[in-house]
Parts: sequence; structure tokens; C-alpha cells
Amino acid sequence: MREELLATVNDEHATVEAFASLLAYEEKALTTAEPLAMLPGIVEKKSALLDRLAQLERTRDAQLSALGFSAGKKGMD
Repeated sequence: MREELLATVNDEHATVEAFASLLAYEEKALTTAEPLAMLPGIVEKKSALLDRLAQLERTRDAQLSALGFSAGKKGMD
């Protein structure tokens, strides 16, 4: 179970990194002459990443519980 938890935390980290990269891309898009053309795709990707993060959080909390730890930050500490 510990290996699964580590994999989930690694997936969360990668997803947060992808979200941060997308925010940087969005920032650049907003400075272009036609930002509105790019924003719908960016918003869609951000939404998908947020959904993925929420799912990973639920998975992590369940894994922590199975290992006898509290959910959330308290369990990760």
C-alpha cells in the first residue's frame, strides 16, 4: 500500500506541475493580440487537471486511511 501511496503522491505532484505550466501558458496567452481564441482550450485543460487533482486527493486520503493515518495534510505529516 505504501508504494501505491507514493505513486499517487507522485501523480499529484506531476499534475500540479502541469497545472502550473498551463497557468504560465495562460499568462502568455493573455498578452497576445487575440487571447480569446486561446482561452477556451486553456480553461478546458485547467478544468480537467483540477478534476484529476480532486480524484487523486480522494485516492490519497483513502490510501492514508488504509494505512491508519488521517486524511489530508495531517496524515501526510
